[in-house]
Amino acid sequence: MYKLRNKRNNGITLIALVITIIVLLILAAISLTMLTGDNSILKRAVDAKERTEKAEIIESAKTDILGQIAENKGENITDEQLKSILNKYFNNVPDTLPDNISELALTSINGNYTINANEIYDGIIISTVLEAGLYNADTNEQIYTWEQLIDPSKYMVNMRDDGFISSNAFNVEGDIKVKLIIDKSVKGIDLMQDISKLKEVIIPDNVTVEIGDSAFAVCNDLEYVYIGKNARIGNSAFASCESLKSINIANGVTAIGNQAFWYCKSLKNINFPNEIQFIGAKAFYECSLEDVIVPAGAIGQFAFSSNNLKEITIGENVISIGENAFTNNPNLESATIKSGSIGNNIFNACEKLKTINIGKGVSSIASNAFASR
Repeated sequence: MYKLRNKRNNGITLIALVITIIVLLILAAISLTMLTGDNSILKRAVDAKERTEKAEIIESAKTDILGQIAENKGENITDEQLKSILNKYFNNVPDTLPDNISELALTSINGNYTINANEIYDGIIISTVLEAGLYNADTNEQIYTWEQLIDPSKYMVNMRDDGFISSNAFNVEGDIKVKLIIDKSVKGIDLMQDISKLKEVIIPDNVTVEIGDSAFAVCNDLEYVYIGKNARIGNSAFASCESLKSINIANGVTAIGNQAFWYCKSLKNINFPNEIQFIGAKAFYECSLEDVIVPAGAIGQFAFSSNNLKEITIGENVISIGENAFTNNPNLESATIKSGSIGNNIFNACEKLKTINIGKGVSSIASNAFASR
């Protein structure tokens, strides 16, 4: 009887051991999958590292380019200047840059990453630095000097005694698109709304100017803007410029008004200066931004709502993130928030958001910060 009971116990023990081994094997397989699969922890960690390193390369090159543009008094960069900067970060920069640099795929020296050139610079490459006035945007041929532009007899730009300018048309024949370079005598820009043929606006660094509310709103031919370091951007300054593709904001600009670039549907990229202190409510509402890096300042409500964002990075010097700041970005997958107080519903209707990295500098998180309808 004892032997029978002992054999039965041994059999139970053996079965339990087999079950335990099977369970351990299953757990091991699950753990291995978590570590090595396409969506594994290791794979996600490597991808995150690569994204961060690529973003740092892009940001460094952009900073160098903005610095060079500042030295150019706000004018676009030359091909030689651009090549010199790109060679600092990439090992396959051609001797002659193509007319359309969006076709140029660059390989980084650090990390051997492939980065498209238009992620770094999508402005116009020129061969000379131009003076204030009106130019053919495609050939840089001068059409009017600044003095001719403000000549009262020509009825193009009205310049008041206080240095504020306004206009509703330029006397340009044919289908020519024009570039306007603001003179250092200008103190403010009033309504320049709905000016056809205006393709580029350059506000050089030596111009201390207030870009007034709705100054360039609804300029539907406008594609490129350079905003120098001494400019102040008013509310709705470039609102509803549907063709606006590229904005360069120089280091030194500290504030962007409410709805400043609202409904600029062609705008995919924006580079913020390190000194930025305030990004207004709905400043980039309903644009087509794909990634955003905000280094500092306060971010207003709905500032980046209804874009095409895939990744955002909130830097170490951000003070606050307003309610619904990034709401309705259905393609957003990753967010890094290094600092600031976080308002309610900042990621509302961001269905694909998988990863949120919260840094030590975050001071507070609202109770409904990550709620989603």
